[in-house]
Amino acid sequence: MPADAGAAAIARRLSERVLGLAAAEKRRPVFRGANLEAQTTTMPEFVLSGPAGTGKSVALLARIHANAEAFPGSRQLIIRKTRASLTQSGLVTFEEKVLPPGHPALFGAIGQRITRGNRETYPYPNGAEIVVGGMDKPERLFSSEYDAIYWQEVQEARVEEWESLLRALRNNRMPTQQLFGDCNPASPKHWLKARSASGSLKLAETHHRDNPFLWDEKTGTWTPAGSRYVESLQRMTGVLRDRLYLGLWVAAEGAIYTMFRRSGRGSNVVPRFTPPADWRVVLSIDFGFSHPLAAQVWVVDGDGRMVLENEIHMAGRTLDEHAPDILRMLRGRSYEGVADSAAPESIERLKALGIRCEPAQKGPDSVRAGIRQCIARMGDAGDGRPRLAVMEGSLVERDEERAARHLPLCLLDEIEMYRWKLDHSSRPQDEPVKEHDDACDAMRYAVQYVDGRPSSEWKDDDIVIGESELCDVPEMGEEWG
Repeated sequence: MPADAGAAAIARRLSERVLGLAAAEKRRPVFRGANLEAQTTTMPEFVLSGPAGTGKSVALLARIHANAEAFPGSRQLIIRKTRASLTQSGLVTFEEKVLPPGHPALFGAIGQRITRGNRETYPYPNGAEIVVGGMDKPERLFSSEYDAIYWQEVQEARVEEWESLLRALRNNRMPTQQLFGDCNPASPKHWLKARSASGSLKLAETHHRDNPFLWDEKTGTWTPAGSRYVESLQRMTGVLRDRLYLGLWVAAEGAIYTMFRRSGRGSNVVPRFTPPADWRVVLSIDFGFSHPLAAQVWVVDGDGRMVLENEIHMAGRTLDEHAPDILRMLRGRSYEGVADSAAPESIERLKALGIRCEPAQKGPDSVRAGIRQCIARMGDAGDGRPRLAVMEGSLVERDEERAARHLPLCLLDEIEMYRWKLDHSSRPQDEPVKEHDDACDAMRYAVQYVDGRPSSEWKDDDIVIGESELCDVPEMGEEWG
């Protein structure tokens, strides 16, 4: 079948299927704008972009469901950066807002409903199958072939991961093989924008008024739920408001860690690996309760290269509640600890719980010096490899309450938003904004502890990358994977 004819065929078949499903469930189609386009597009790579709450996930999950109903024997994949985050988000949406009540895909071979946490596939009566998983455990996923793949929250992905999924699109039970995604806007330098500009990927913009739960098209007004939701986004500040309310691809004004790279050569994000037993282990903690406690375990090689192995970023828990998770991150290894010196009573409490930490450097001069030390480590040290990196999947547990409010959940989230204060002329000052900085503070404590250079020796222009050779680490995709 010619390519154009195949595209037309899939568009007709999916249009009929979407309308048929809507009629069967006695409700009209509710997709608008780019969300409606997503129901029949034949683009090989298609991503719905837009602020929070525009209905992107529902639209793409509905497309995946319509594919499964329309094409017997087809295989599709729903994926996210981690399997746990998919369980708490995408699968809830799929089961509660997309699949009709009592749909056979909800039940296993013996007729019992499978819990989302244990779910591996959604089997359809016509032999179609929707597989679910996370990129933190990709081995099983890539042993199969698919017709379509949907990555939820694809702004979390590296371009290398996205491209790796293209190789799995070879099941050929559908007229086209497609890779879908949805995303909230991120940095204007994000690879999604570059891939869209090159023509490889279509980035389709969605808006709050595309979501019928928020906007009543008949009356031309927000629904009660829509008014509350949009007002909550309006109250956000800075880059979060720009991205999640206005839908803008912007960087934080006055951003500090602009040299931090998420993908490509010299990336500061690396696949998970098991550190050698002789690597140094450093625990760093920034205390919090109403705002998150950030606890990080860093591993340090023989040349001082630091990699974040695991982290806690969680509000609303006491030190006694955090302690077991901190000890599990340490895994019984010998370690050194450093924590926020502004809370000596918390350091003492940690000691009583079996966790040793010494006070971190404190004060404005120390903060500025520590930021410069972090900047020095993030850049290219001369061989294409930075001296500070973050392992993928480092977060131990998602803070679901913060996730629901679209707030930063880990160090990678905070790094993009960490910024200098601006003066009345919008010029950066030499002091960071005290907002969304818990993990960045813990990182700074660790870097200053490992580097061990007194803050008094630092000058404003003293940003120096270490001259020592980095250890001979494998490239991504080898032992680092």
